[in-house]
Amino acid sequence: CGGTDAACDALAALASEKGEWEALDGCDVVWRPASGDGFEGTMDAPDGCVVKSQRDASVSVRVRDALSLESNLLSVDDCGYAMDGTLLYGSPDGEPYRLARRGVD
Repeated sequence: CGGTDAACDALAALASEKGEWEALDGCDVVWRPASGDGFEGTMDAPDGCVVKSQRDASVSVRVRDALSLESNLLSVDDCGYAMDGTLLYGSPDGEPYRLARRGVD
């Protein structure tokens, strides 16, 4: 969440009521200032976190996230792996997806 505990708790409760968001233990992304005017988001756990698959709750998925935010670009390296290390989703070449900011009318 990145805000105060009270603000994060309120946001989580609101999103949970609407069925849009679920807190996942150990999967928090922490944002820190980066060089220039940007920020970097990383997971606290270097190996990511393990969650149950939404498709099949008997399957575990290791999730790893690394993000960077600049004034005109969001880079997302979000990957999910089977417990044997097989890539399930995310960039197969290891390069983050780069989402450029578009002009605001």
